[in-house]
Amino acid sequence: PRLLRVGGRELRLRRACGDVADCTFSERVSPSQPLGASDYLELCRHFRTVFVRRVPRLALAQRTQARRFITFVDTLYDAKVATPLSAEVPLSLLFASEPDGSMDRELMDDLGIAEASAASLSVFGGQEETFAFARTTSRLTEMHTHAYWREPARGRD
Repeated sequence: PRLLRVGGRELRLRRACGDVADCTFSERVSPSQPLGASDYLELCRHFRTVFVRRVPRLALAQRTQARRFITFVDTLYDAKVATPLSAEVPLSLLFASEPDGSMDRELMDDLGIAEASAASLSVFGGQEETFAFARTTSRLTEMHTHAYWREPARGRD
């Protein structure tokens, strides 16, 4: 186990040894323990390898978790941290880009928005998220290449 201090808070890692950390998706991206870029940067300062287990398939309806995961991956990628990943589905299927129509319809009803008008609103289109999903999938694919693993980690003490 390891305890890191981030801005007066504690970041607990249940499984860590030397410069290797082993965590689950829910430990790093959970709504019950909201972590952000500063937490992820601190992880990168201490670890060259971060295992991430049990990554679920993410949909647009899970925007908060998806955005946190994207921030987590971006931070690991930028720091060149090796990131072995186990997921419920192959990387190419990790992000479900189809919106949850029932949630959209409910929100449209609550706001009194017609379906024709909703198509132009980004909250219903998910265009930003779709782009971020594609970028993250590309980064994760690169992070599992031999060339990426050979590059030295950046930002470590």
